[in-house]
Amino acid sequence: MVYISSIIIIGAITKLGVSKAIPAELAARNPGDSPAEAIRLNIDCSGGPAVCNEDCYAILCLGAPNPVMREEGANREHRSRSGYTIFRMSQAEREARQVFVTDSTLDLTGRSGEESIMANTAQGGEGDIIFPSQTQENVAIGRAVGVQLDQLGVSDGKWYLKWFENYGTGAPYCDALQASSGMNHNVCTRDNKPKTDPSWTAVMRTFVKGARGIIQFKMMEPSDKWPWAPIKPGGPFGKREDQTNQEQKVEEQAEQK
Repeated sequence: MVYISSIIIIGAITKLGVSKAIPAELAARNPGDSPAEAIRLNIDCSGGPAVCNEDCYAILCLGAPNPVMREEGANREHRSRSGYTIFRMSQAEREARQVFVTDSTLDLTGRSGEESIMANTAQGGEGDIIFPSQTQENVAIGRAVGVQLDQLGVSDGKWYLKWFENYGTGAPYCDALQASSGMNHNVCTRDNKPKTDPSWTAVMRTFVKGARGIIQFKMMEPSDKWPWAPIKPGGPFGKREDQTNQEQKVEEQAEQK
């Protein structure tokens, strides 16, 4: 990041004979004040390379935001809005919501919903891109992120950049995202990839209601892009409506399984 020396600015102003205060936009910014000054989190992926692979796929191929802004105290609400419990529902319940990820696939990937944008961010919640993962790996990466946020002092309203490390051979999308030669988007395809690959399992909750008022999801194609702004009222994914009591009950019951 680039810092502007206030001494240089003051000297220039004095030389010009201007006695006005330094404009706010010229003052040196603090780390995390904006996306350009985002605080870098070096996320240790050794405890969950598959989860990091999903997060990298979302950023690289679907345009998920990175950096993101931390929003403290909103995790619970964001999770209720993201639909992260979808993979804990039965296959019939998932298909009723337009999620066509089979039980046989989830037996391999796990059923814990990975919120790739993360519930602790202002960009999380509505429109988050969800993947299935193993619970222990999801928890491990969440803990790794939490430790970094605390150690680096990323408080409410601060921006942070996710950088993925120690994933070995388990996160090829992270290799493509963080390549020294620049991001490699050629890997953003389903060609010759198993159904467990993030390109086949990425989903996003919409505000469209189907039969019996059930909230629908969208299976994210590799060509899709993160539509957080368009998903708002009047966007292509339907007008925002709060979940019905029946829908909320189903999700709570699924989460407890």
